[in-house]
Amino acid sequence: MSIFTRKGVPLRKLVDSAWLRNNLGKGLRILDVRVPFGQTTAGYPWGHIPGAIPFNPDAFFTLPPRRSVRPLKDLRRELEPLGFGNDTRFVIYDESTRTSSTLTYWMLKTLGFREVAVLNGGWQGWLSSGAPIEDTLPAFPTPAFEPSPVESLIATTEFILQNMELIKLIDTRTEREFAGGHIPGAVHWDWTKDIERDSGSEWLRPEEELLSLAESLGIDEADEIVCYCNSGIQASHVCFVLDLLGFRNLRLYIGSWDEWRSRNLPLESGGVESVHR
Repeated sequence: MSIFTRKGVPLRKLVDSAWLRNNLGKGLRILDVRVPFGQTTAGYPWGHIPGAIPFNPDAFFTLPPRRSVRPLKDLRRELEPLGFGNDTRFVIYDESTRTSSTLTYWMLKTLGFREVAVLNGGWQGWLSSGAPIEDTLPAFPTPAFEPSPVESLIATTEFILQNMELIKLIDTRTEREFAGGHIPGAVHWDWTKDIERDSGSEWLRPEEELLSLAESLGIDEADEIVCYCNSGIQASHVCFVLDLLGFRNLRLYIGSWDEWRSRNLPLESGGVESVHR
């Protein structure tokens, strides 16, 4: 697992509540992404992690009819007032350890941010640990922000069509959705198999178990991996898991099945090859 360091504070891709509690006020930009897509922030005014600001991942995209990444000039105008500077270090949390946090993680990485982490257990895990909360909007600096996009982290429909024989496609939807139709050659990994539940929250499964899931698909570190779902949201969870495990050739297909199907491109049905046994 990669560790980035600045000011003596290590930042991993996945952090827990104890680590974050010990590092509050040390230059981190904490993003509360509990907001359901298309709605106002849920829960934030009544309590959030100290220093956190509300953020809706929809800010990265144009909607509708299909999800696509907004132009860089629009992203800069949207994100800079929120204190997103080129050297900002992020910790992201949603209600537990779900797709709002991993989608935000992946999109920040595509904009060139290096130091980005997800809080394991999210808000519910934070509460169950007895950590402090607040109900005020913090003040924060607004440094200059110039996006440095990492295009290799995103897959387009054209990229997939041109590289069908060279890439490993992972369909992260439900088994029923996969059986009903999927991109030819894709294997199935239901993203909900990434998490486990207890009375406190939902947590990312231990890394050795996640690695076993990945290996059961025959994934090799040299593979060019493309993850998709219906609209690029759930697939970000598997992208994050593989990134956490050290896989480097990863792309998120933002258009995903919604775009593929709308263009009447080739598909397969049935024949589920699943990593959950």
